[in-house]
Amino acid sequence: MPEVKSRIFVSADAVPPPAFSILPPSWRELASTNIAAGMVASIVSLPLSMGLGVLAFAPLGQDYVSTGLIAGLYAAAFLGLVAVLFGARGVAIYAPRSLVAFMVAAIATNVAAPDYWPALRAGDPLLLPSALLLILAMAGLMQMLLGFAHLGRMVKFIPAPVMAGFQNAAGFIIVTSQLHLLLGLEARPELREWTGALTRVQPLTLAVSIVALALIFHGPRITRRVPPQIVGLLGGTLLYYLLQAVGISAGLGATVGEIPFVIPDGRYFGGVIAVTALPEFPDMLPGMLIAAMSLAIVASLDILVSAKIVEALSGIRGNSTHELIKIGAANTLAPLLGGISGSISLATTTANIRAGAGNSLSLLAHALTFLVILPVVIPLLGYVPKAAIAAVIVHAGYLLFDRWSLDLAKKILTRETVHWESIALDLTVIAAVTAIAVLGEIAIAVGLGILVSVVVFTQRMSRGVLRREQYGIHLRSRCARNEADIARLNERGGEILVMELEGPLFFASAELVVNRIDSAAFEGVRYIVIDISHVNEIDSTGARLLTQAHQRLRALNGSLAFSGEFANPRITSLLRDHGILDLITRERFFPDTDRALEWAENHLLAQLRGEDGPAAENDLEGFSIAAGLSSGERALLLGKLERRCYAAREAVCRQGDPGDTMFIIVRGSASVRLRLRNAQGETLGDRRLVTFSTGTLFGEMALLDREERSATVLADDELVCLALARADFEALAREHPTLALKLLANLGRELSQRIRLLNQNLLSH
Repeated sequence: MPEVKSRIFVSADAVPPPAFSILPPSWRELASTNIAAGMVASIVSLPLSMGLGVLAFAPLGQDYVSTGLIAGLYAAAFLGLVAVLFGARGVAIYAPRSLVAFMVAAIATNVAAPDYWPALRAGDPLLLPSALLLILAMAGLMQMLLGFAHLGRMVKFIPAPVMAGFQNAAGFIIVTSQLHLLLGLEARPELREWTGALTRVQPLTLAVSIVALALIFHGPRITRRVPPQIVGLLGGTLLYYLLQAVGISAGLGATVGEIPFVIPDGRYFGGVIAVTALPEFPDMLPGMLIAAMSLAIVASLDILVSAKIVEALSGIRGNSTHELIKIGAANTLAPLLGGISGSISLATTTANIRAGAGNSLSLLAHALTFLVILPVVIPLLGYVPKAAIAAVIVHAGYLLFDRWSLDLAKKILTRETVHWESIALDLTVIAAVTAIAVLGEIAIAVGLGILVSVVVFTQRMSRGVLRREQYGIHLRSRCARNEADIARLNERGGEILVMELEGPLFFASAELVVNRIDSAAFEGVRYIVIDISHVNEIDSTGARLLTQAHQRLRALNGSLAFSGEFANPRITSLLRDHGILDLITRERFFPDTDRALEWAENHLLAQLRGEDGPAAENDLEGFSIAAGLSSGERALLLGKLERRCYAAREAVCRQGDPGDTMFIIVRGSASVRLRLRNAQGETLGDRRLVTFSTGTLFGEMALLDREERSATVLADDELVCLALARADFEALAREHPTLALKLLANLGRELSQRIRLLNQNLLSH
């Protein structure tokens, strides 16, 4: 069969696997376009990386503002270089990201607390940022381990409300952390001090901030050639120096100030080594690991979500494991070189794609551009007013607010939703995570997110495991029965229940299934069929609960059966390993629900008829074919019938044979099987269509047309039939036309009942 390729996505298999490579072959395609795209993307990254670096290091104090600015720029350079070395081949740009910068700032708040790790402030001032960078490197290493352990899929199970809470907390903290700079205040006031601080607002600084923000938000309307952040940064800076030029400088805030450019020389790596050499380091290590794990979890989820967005933008499928390994390696090495942690920068990646990028050569160009321009740009950045940089950071924080949660809140307030309880629960989780993260308890917020993941997963899996249930009065097997048995099933079919399960059958979900079995048994259900064809897992607790359910059902004179063993042989094997197969016996495991339902119907009918053994042959009284016939007419019909016996699995007729005989079953049962063929005419086996039981007939079409047999009929067990050949029927019609008309009417009624039963089963499924 020819390979079918997606017109939307490029398969992940088509993308070269990650490997250390200097010049991948794909880089030769449109090399100049990719290089130009990477350089354009670097223009977008410049203000974002600079602002997010300042944000990440801000909690360490004013002395480290320039250090953070450089750390953000270093990250934009080194993250991309390391990602390329570890096999990045897509169009994503790895750079500082607002959510990750928020997490770094939260960790920096703890690191900078005077009573947290006092040893970091007792000696070299390099120890404080080095300790922070060490935690970031640990988090990167944890991301790599998540990738190597293929745990990227598990990270994805963190619910959307938890992630939305983190994003809202990050957006709120980022925006509020810059308010004092927007207002021209020298330091960020405490909450109780804000009333008095408002009297010290510098109007000119506020004007610079407002102009910068306005240009950022409305930049695309002014020009699409220059990123809005650059427009706002340049506009705010221009206004700042214009006010100075006209002699109005008393109410202006400060600029970033002199930034000494230092080529990465291993000083931060040495600082990390110095931190690990501190006598207090063993006491500091547990706290560092907790902080690193919190950052690793949030950053990993962010990279996976961002990667999915990039897939939609670029049409190139990614691999979650490879993404975690690449970004983990980058986030491990970049901090040791003085850069902060990062992720996929969506704004920069979008600019990269729009500029024509097609592979990771653009990422390399983006990183190298930063290395080239840093010596020129960093000294100039010292002249940028802090208010303009704050405007860039505030815009990044604004974009971080989760729009989905805001839409949910709007729907609740405007009463646009019907199932408000579910939305209210999501909003409660969002608010709780947001509040805890805003209070600075990031580790607790991460723990709450994991706990919520487990609880929500357990609740939804438990609720959804019972996919569907149907009683035997509505769902019938494909076994044709006589009118008396059909009437019995219409009356007592509610004693049969089919439970179709879906998903994992573990301690919580199995408890709900067992409770339903118990309640059904007390309602009068005697036969329960459990369809396991859609079950994907079962644990020991779930198996034990099913065992207990079987024992309680048997005590109430009921029976338990399983269907779907062929559709799901792995689950059947697990049930065997847990002892359920031996307990219930092999005879109660069926390949499909139809067979199991037929077994339940046969047992129920046997009980209702009071049969202890095989049915006895009779003179057609009670058979549908003989309905309305007098005893004399039945005798005439019997005179034309030939008694035939078949052993188990013997063919009564085969597909393609001439059709010239109708069969009436007086003992046993027979199944109709259809031979399956592929497009080339090769036989693929056969499929059971229907089973005929005692009192029913088959092959009646032979009396109505002269076509070949459309299927094969095999005896299920010892079978006794009364056969009516077409020649005998035609003779009967000539000799007794009234009797022939009655037989044809009975055949029409039989066919009508079969069609009705088929329609009922189709609707039930």
